[in-house]
Amino acid sequence: MGRAPWLLVVASAGWGCGGGRRVAAVPDAGGGVDSGADADADSDSDSDSASDVCDADRDGHDAPSCGGDDCDDADARIHPGAREVLWMSEDVDDAERGMGAAITIDADDVVHVAYGTDSGVRLASQSGRDWATQEIESDRVWQVSIAPAADGTFRLGWTAEEDDAYLASNRTGDWVVDLFDTAAENAPAVAVHPDGFAAVAYGGSGFGLRYVSWETGTPAFEDLAYIAYDEMDLVFDSAGVAHLAASDVDHLDHWTDATGEWTREVLDADPAPVCGLAITPDDRLFVAYFDAEVRWGELTDGEWTTEVALSGTLPVCAMAVGREGAGHVVGTVTSPDFGDSVEYATDASGAWIREIAIGEGWIEGRHALAVDSSGVPHLAYQRGGIRHAWRAGADGTDQDCDGIDDE
Repeated sequence: MGRAPWLLVVASAGWGCGGGRRVAAVPDAGGGVDSGADADADSDSDSDSASDVCDADRDGHDAPSCGGDDCDDADARIHPGAREVLWMSEDVDDAERGMGAAITIDADDVVHVAYGTDSGVRLASQSGRDWATQEIESDRVWQVSIAPAADGTFRLGWTAEEDDAYLASNRTGDWVVDLFDTAAENAPAVAVHPDGFAAVAYGGSGFGLRYVSWETGTPAFEDLAYIAYDEMDLVFDSAGVAHLAASDVDHLDHWTDATGEWTREVLDADPAPVCGLAITPDDRLFVAYFDAEVRWGELTDGEWTTEVALSGTLPVCAMAVGREGAGHVVGTVTSPDFGDSVEYATDASGAWIREIAIGEGWIEGRHALAVDSSGVPHLAYQRGGIRHAWRAGADGTDQDCDGIDDE
């Protein structure tokens, strides 16, 4: 599927990168920008006058060849006085309603988005300026999780409407789908062990919290606690130690098998939906969760320290960590002015700085967040279909012709 025209979210008053506006220049068949009557009978509706030659992109600024100040007369977004673009977004799949997106970025910085639809599970991967989509399963699915393996393959986990839990792998080249439980009540969080086998954690009827691994090639089940967790995330460190963040209506817990046995500690004693759990290549462990505001935590020397990352949002959030440990979070905000928006915050500068990432309104469901090797955050979200957004500020393009790629 081809990419939709970009939606540009530009800087404005507010938190440094406030609301947005759509910027569009639609070429007509004759190569100009449609501006009215066809004055020159060339089948387009613009006039091929001297003004077209001097201002080809019709942004009100002439090209340098005509004595003007437009540093790129082929792009209407670029001219003196333009505001630098911060976030851009596009359709991943708008063929039908998308649900429960998960996102990951591989070693080549290719973005992959897994999601459910009314007709099945799909995986969409960037391919140049397009998205290549694979249909994996034909059951209705609400929430999907994804984990990349070191060999470039993926593991997907989801729960269908009948409480059936599935794990899918393309390790052999083709997708192999395993129905491994029929009593799951939420989507399994999936992770890949350094040895290459998959593991999942999820809650279910009659057993509370369950951990399943495929170390021997077949699923091995461990019931950890009879607690009705409804949100969780799972990661492995470089030594193969599992870490699990799980939340219910009363508290947020951290589980680990670092001692060879599963142990549990309470990370937050208040209701705290988990936004995500992440680990860096050098084994720094981070968590984000919602407790009246989005909080960010790091495990250091066996102790968790937490701080506020983003306030004023709903308990719908996601997190990611850059390779150097920079934190990234997003959260949904409801505004009476334009409906739901998604706000983003990062501590890459040493302090948490926030901005509006998506101001389209009527953002549905959950979000997913990943960071590429350059530290650029990428967001998958639901707005009818599934969409992808990324932070494009300071991308090497001098959009206001001042000689500086600023924000």
